[in-house]
Amino acid sequence: MILVIDIGNTSTTVGTFRDGRLVGPYFFRTAELGEGSFKKLRNVSDAVICSVVPKVNERAKKTVKKTFGVSPLIADHTNIPIEIKYPRPFELGADRLVNAFGALGIYKPPFIVIDLGTATTFDYVDPLGRYIGGPIVAGPATINTALYLAASKLPNAPIKRTEKIFPRSTVEAIQIGVYQGYIGLVERLLKMMLSKAPKGTKVIATGGFAKLLAKDISQINKIDTHLTLKGLCRMVSSRLGSL
Repeated sequence: MILVIDIGNTSTTVGTFRDGRLVGPYFFRTAELGEGSFKKLRNVSDAVICSVVPKVNERAKKTVKKTFGVSPLIADHTNIPIEIKYPRPFELGADRLVNAFGALGIYKPPFIVIDLGTATTFDYVDPLGRYIGGPIVAGPATINTALYLAASKLPNAPIKRTEKIFPRSTVEAIQIGVYQGYIGLVERLLKMMLSKAPKGTKVIATGGFAKLLAKDISQINKIDTHLTLKGLCRMVSSRLGSL
């Protein structure tokens, strides 16, 4: 089995692929990554890690090596097999490139991948399958937390889908502002990107907030929750020559 690990700022997603099929993805807080994180898994023959938290990388590598006797590949701009048309590729988060590479195995370019997580990234892949990039903005939970921390009288309101515009409480006011405001932010950025992209460019949503938000974002064509994991599996398949 191929072990795939997506280390995010807040949470880490782990899955395995058997014969190209994703088996049992599960999640835990990135801060809790340690020797017990992978004990439920067996028969791992290869492993790959995508991380946006560099200080965790060495711990993750040692844990995988100790648990399975396998040295994992750490995805970065030098080993993800996608053509990068970006002036400073070393600045790119590996998750952005892995998402784009994963999408190329499923969808015909051009397309935009929007990853809705702690940060929200927009990544355009042109008709030739080349990675171009796109904007980055704070994710909805990050905005929500910043509001709570910066304004002493405001409560820490849970993020919730709402169709209201006139609230009946401060909590509802925050929920409306964050949810509806974020929809507007995403739609504006997608509108600008699509205006510069060829007609028919698809928009694919992934990330922890994709299911919550995507139904109200008019430009999104597809939700692919585990796109990063699929991209990591495709990396290993490509390295093994089985694509």
